[in-house]
Amino acid sequence: MKNFFINLKKAGRVKRQNKNNHRREGLLEEAETFLACGHLSKAVAAYEKILNMSPNHAHVLVQLGNIAREEGNVERALKLHLRAVEIAPENLNVLYGLAEDYSAKAIPKKELEVLKKILEFDRRSPRVLYRMREVFLKSEDWASAVEVQRKLVVRFKE
Repeated sequence: MKNFFINLKKAGRVKRQNKNNHRREGLLEEAETFLACGHLSKAVAAYEKILNMSPNHAHVLVQLGNIAREEGNVERALKLHLRAVEIAPENLNVLYGLAEDYSAKAIPKKELEVLKKILEFDRRSPRVLYRMREVFLKSEDWASAVEVQRKLVVRFKE
């Protein structure tokens, strides 16, 4: 009899968790649709609901950060992306968002740190090398820009 009630309690917990997961997935799909259609305020509202249900949802933090940066609120974007990095330090979308924030705030040293970290995980990506080259060109570090350009040329010859 005791096991019956223990199993009943576990089944109820699993059912509630499944219901929450289903609701969260529905809200995420809704938010992505709003974002694709350009309804930023509705997308933000849906993303905020997801964060209320699951505060450590890295994808939602990245999306909210990207929206905040696009709207000119770079401080909020940076805060959201830094929180996402704490949750998922090896997630490339999180790292690219953080690099974009540092670029928007004109902090090339931090941007390069993040780009180098991305390069550790994705060595074959020319996207990172292009970004690094642009940072070096903006900061007039010609020698480093040439070095990165050489790496790009080698990549395309492979």
